[in-house]
Amino acid sequence: MNALISYFIESLFCGALLYIIFRLITLKEISYAFQRVYILLSLIAISLFPLISIPVELSSPFGINLNPIVVNADSPVLSLSGSTFFTIKMLDSLVWYLYISISALYLIFIIVHLTKIATIYLDSVRVGFGKYTIVSSKRVEIPFSFMNNIFINNTTEELDREYIVKHEFSHIFRNHSADILFVNFISIFLWFNPIIYLFKKLLIETHEFQADRDVLKSGGSINLYRNLLLNSQFGASPYLSSSLNKSLTLKRFKKMENLEQKRAGFFAVSASLLTLTLLFTFVAFNKADGNSIVSKDSQMNILTNQSNIELSDTTKKELPFMMVEVKPAFMGGDENTFTRWVAERLVYPAEARASKIQGRVILQFRIDEKGVVKDVKVIRGVNKLLDEEAVRVVSLSPHWTPGMHKGESVSVVYVFPVIFQLK
Repeated sequence: MNALISYFIESLFCGALLYIIFRLITLKEISYAFQRVYILLSLIAISLFPLISIPVELSSPFGINLNPIVVNADSPVLSLSGSTFFTIKMLDSLVWYLYISISALYLIFIIVHLTKIATIYLDSVRVGFGKYTIVSSKRVEIPFSFMNNIFINNTTEELDREYIVKHEFSHIFRNHSADILFVNFISIFLWFNPIIYLFKKLLIETHEFQADRDVLKSGGSINLYRNLLLNSQFGASPYLSSSLNKSLTLKRFKKMENLEQKRAGFFAVSASLLTLTLLFTFVAFNKADGNSIVSKDSQMNILTNQSNIELSDTTKKELPFMMVEVKPAFMGGDENTFTRWVAERLVYPAEARASKIQGRVILQFRIDEKGVVKDVKVIRGVNKLLDEEAVRVVSLSPHWTPGMHKGESVSVVYVFPVIFQLK
């Protein structure tokens, strides 16, 4: 459930920011083509950016790298709080069932309406005109286009038919049906995001503005065209566009008064690209190793250790592996003996298991000149529950045989990944 909730939140965040930027850059008239591209890219970003996870190593921890160990949660443990665990599991299942059920309803909605279009298409008179086909049927109440087909009532008068065909051919020429299918397909998965519906409305408006402009640019009479709009609403398929055309009429009339289009300026293009880039960086690159980053304190510790390397000839406090002549030994064995010892004692916290918390905890610790484990710290964590469990077990380590360099006992730093993994 954590992953689903995280997707909800990040999708909402991306959508809200992209919508605000759109409103800002369209305060002044700007080309419909640019608006259309922006909306489509925004829909892609809202749906995909939260799904992308790119691991990023912000720094290279100092120390000898031990092989990672994996702690699996094979079965749920209810010893601490059985009722709480059961409630969380039920809530988890309920959220997923609700999400999948509503998504299925949206899919059924699209299939039903596509079936309606197909039924009208098959039960009609069809006349091909090269790049498009006119589908005439008494079942068509509002003229619309879908793919390369123009659906029109067979009783439509000739003059009206001429304007309708010009308008719908613009939709076909600009491939607006693909946009409508795309936004409806995304709605199957992002039905919870209100920004999707706002962008869908904006996209349909942009389609109608473009088609109106194409009709009038081709020499059509603005007065005849307006009368036709008043008497017969038409546009994108009413089955998939939520019949928004009536609410668009006044906006379309206003847009017809000025057919000139300004190209997208430097501000609009730059603001769009910058917003998309920042969103991608913020959402996708913030998920490395269990959605965590190296803390400033940890980075300072790493820098301190690296400084000790430079001074090792005089202080001989901490040495990297390549400078240790004799590695530290654990209970008569090597580092692998230690990792097995830790693996046998690590316990997956019940609360973390119940909350489906998992990820990679990276520890750093030091074996001092006497073989004592010291300075166990988390340099990249996941959650307090998992972090503390990893630190607890490593801190219980028995004494090691210290490392030797140039005949003297020296302090050696290790980096140890511990992976908590749910099955």
